[in-house]
Amino acid sequence: MESKLRYKYVIISFWSLVGFFIGGSVYVINGGDNNVVGFFAKAVGSLIGHTVSSKIIFKRNPKLKLLDKRLSNDERNREIIAEASTYSFLGTLVLVIGVILLGELRGDFYLSFGAAVFGGIMLLMNFVITLVLSKLR
Repeated sequence: MESKLRYKYVIISFWSLVGFFIGGSVYVINGGDNNVVGFFAKAVGSLIGHTVSSKIIFKRNPKLKLLDKRLSNDERNREIIAEASTYSFLGTLVLVIGVILLGELRGDFYLSFGAAVFGGIMLLMNFVITLVLSKLR
């Protein structure tokens, strides 16, 4: 049953990615050239793909919803999610440092400054969330 749940998440990720590309394509085909609006069109397409695939999968097999709720309360699963989020945070910080270095090598001030601001906001959010969670425990 857990393999079916893993397969469900793979299917949802696939259709979210397809929705992302379809949303961007529809925006470009209709003559859009604004990057910000194009990003939101891609995000809406991804959201539509995620929602539709989730509804279809849960409608076909309602037992997966119960298994998903049961696994979300499992202690081992929470530890896995915590470790994965730590690695995701560290990986994003390494990527931000790489973008800062790339901006410095290319001489692009805005690229390195934007990445530095983004990294600073990430570190500030991590500090505040850690501080709040440590007070709650």
